[in-house]
Amino acid sequence: MLARLLPLLLLILALGAPAAAQDDDQRRQEESEDYFKKWLETDVKYIINDEEKDVFNSLTTPEEKEAFIEQFWFRRDPNPNTANNEFKEEHYRRIAFANERFQSGKPGWMTDRGRVYIIHGEPDYIERHPSGGSYQRPIQEGGTRTFTYPFEVWHYRHIEGMGGDISLEFVDNSFSGEYRLALRPEEKDMLLYISGTAPTIWELMRVDSGRIDRGFFHPGLERNAAWLNKHGYSSRDTPFARYSRFALATRAPDVKFPDLRQIVSTNLTYNELPFQVDSSYIRINDNQVLVPVAVQLENKDLTFELVNGVHQAKVNIYGVIRNMVGRLEGEFEETVVAEYPPNLLQRGLQIKSLYQKNNLLEAGRRYRLDVVVKDQNSNRAGVLQTGLIVPRFDKEQELMASSLILSKIIEPAPVNAKPDDLFVIGDLKVWPNLGDSFYEGEELGSYMQVYNIEQDQATQLPDVSITYSLQNGKGEVVKEVEERNGDAIQYFSPYRMVLVRHIPLTDLPQGTYNLSVKVKDHIGERVLEEEARFEIIPLPETTQ
Repeated sequence: MLARLLPLLLLILALGAPAAAQDDDQRRQEESEDYFKKWLETDVKYIINDEEKDVFNSLTTPEEKEAFIEQFWFRRDPNPNTANNEFKEEHYRRIAFANERFQSGKPGWMTDRGRVYIIHGEPDYIERHPSGGSYQRPIQEGGTRTFTYPFEVWHYRHIEGMGGDISLEFVDNSFSGEYRLALRPEEKDMLLYISGTAPTIWELMRVDSGRIDRGFFHPGLERNAAWLNKHGYSSRDTPFARYSRFALATRAPDVKFPDLRQIVSTNLTYNELPFQVDSSYIRINDNQVLVPVAVQLENKDLTFELVNGVHQAKVNIYGVIRNMVGRLEGEFEETVVAEYPPNLLQRGLQIKSLYQKNNLLEAGRRYRLDVVVKDQNSNRAGVLQTGLIVPRFDKEQELMASSLILSKIIEPAPVNAKPDDLFVIGDLKVWPNLGDSFYEGEELGSYMQVYNIEQDQATQLPDVSITYSLQNGKGEVVKEVEERNGDAIQYFSPYRMVLVRHIPLTDLPQGTYNLSVKVKDHIGERVLEEEARFEIIPLPETTQ
């Protein structure tokens, strides 16, 4: 009987073995995928750079990914000759410490304090205010007393890539135990938005125009080096220094061997949806430049559909910045929505939709920018590829300037504005006017920064004259404004001068014009002139 059943048993085992083996293989594959996903999205989330992430995601086999992980830690090993990898051990110790000390409804490693601790380690000193409450502002925060949310200030003697004497402030404005990295000291003020309470010295003296102007660099205050020193300010209090410090505190640290293999991308060739792209260059420090990239579309080129009683268009925008060897340096994506009720649709079609992304790039380098837009309603798409040549601003002996930005709207940014908020440059919101066309009778807004202005050794004040000149297409000067009283100086320090001016275009006919901004440094006996072309066009027809 057994002899008769043996072939059948062997047949059953032979048929069942492949199925069992397949189940085991699938289970092992799922386990390895979970392991690699956890490693990428949890273990090394804050210390892996974009290039490494792209390379890792391009790998297809577990063996390739294991080899990559091994090389990842080796590249960071401070002493490869020892059996232990001190960097790896310290990294996982920091994760464990962050989870133990900084949890607040979510794991500690996911909080801002956890992120900074994992990247930079234990601060040299922590100033703790766990309950908030009554707080005497230092003079650089406006003086007088107020009440605060719980907050901490972490002090580092030195952080690689950031320099010495670094202070990072964390605020718990939800009383949940989650302290968020603050860009501005005003974020911890509980009474900031309660009118008439806890005014600063400058508000009491009616120097500031209101709470919207609270902070360091706002219109109405006289800014000069002597004033800064007298009142305890320093260059690290500028919004540009805060922006740089905020960005550097949360970026992945540099690695020992930065070069990996080149990332290959696909070049797109279609262009069914027209749009414009422009970039500006603003000095942050000797090594970094703020590069706002703006994307503008004509609403008349979009497809509107009736949704819940309103006409709606949606456009997806994707952009990527790579260096000249293909390394990913920046990436952004956003959906821009335009909506109009039926009675305003025709008017809306005459308007433009605008998006902007701020990017922090290395000075003196070339990059490639690729931008793709897609109309969700029509599926039409367009692509534009251009170069970004980031200038250097480290020649102290020369008078230098940022990009000259033409704008229809320049206004103070909200006090709680973040570095990546749309159109924010320092403490202002500057809407770039791509295409540089203005309607008859509008105001032309001009924004520019000037670097390396000399100061009087006795007064620490500059001595400059600024001339705004408009020439028509024939080169004739049709309007000119020259000032020595500093009305256009939005802010001045030993490092930069911010110039903002609104020029009425009243009584100027349609046509092409040239704006010239000439800055003369009388102390340094140097002259700088920047120009930009623009057009005055007729007002659109009014449509009900």
